Amino acid sequence: TLINSSKSAASKEQIKNFWANLPKKERPKAQIDQFLKEKTVIKPMEKQTKKVIKQLQEIDHLVVVGLTARHPVKPEHCDETVTAIQLRHLGMDFTDSNFPEEFYQHPDFHGGLFYTSNKKKGKFLKDIFEITGVWPEKVVFVDDNHGQIKAVDDACAELGIPCDCYW
Repeated sequence: TLINSSKSAASKEQIKNFWANLPKKERPKAQIDQFLKEKTVIKPMEKQTKKVIKQLQEIDHLVVVGLTARHPVKPEHCDETVTAIQLRHLGMDFTDSNFPEEFYQHPDFHGGLFYTSNKKKGKFLKDIFEITGVWPEKVVFVDDNHGQIKAVDDACAELGIPCDCYW
C-alpha cells in the first residue's frame, strides 16, 4: 500500500488541470513523468516493500501482480497509468513479473497491475480467474485493509484455492 500525501497528483482532477495549463506541443510522456515525480509525494507504508517485491519477482514459478483499489487513470499522450508511474519512481516495477498471456486480455490489467476501481478485491480476484481462465495453485495476498483480506480469503475458500493472507 502506498501513502499519498495531501499534495498527491494521483487524482484525475489534478492531472486534468495540469494538462489544461500545458500547451499541446509540450505534452510528451516525459512531461507527465517529471510532473508526477516532482509533485506527487508518496511512499510505501513499509520500508521493505520494494525489496520484498523484487525478491518475489526473481522466483521463477511465482507471478507477482499488484491489485489496487485505484482507477486506471492514464494522462493524455501517456501509455502508463499514474499509479504505474508512481510505483516506478519508488523502484517498484510490476512489469518485471512473468504474467500469463491471458492477463493481458483482462480489461483492468495495465502494466502489471489490476485496477479494481474500488470493487471488493475478493470478488475481483474471482473475476480475474474466471475471465482469464488462470487458476493458481495458491494465492498469497497482502493488504492493509482487513475487509479486503477477509474478502480475498473468503473468495479463495469458495474456489477451493489455498490462500495465505497477511494484514
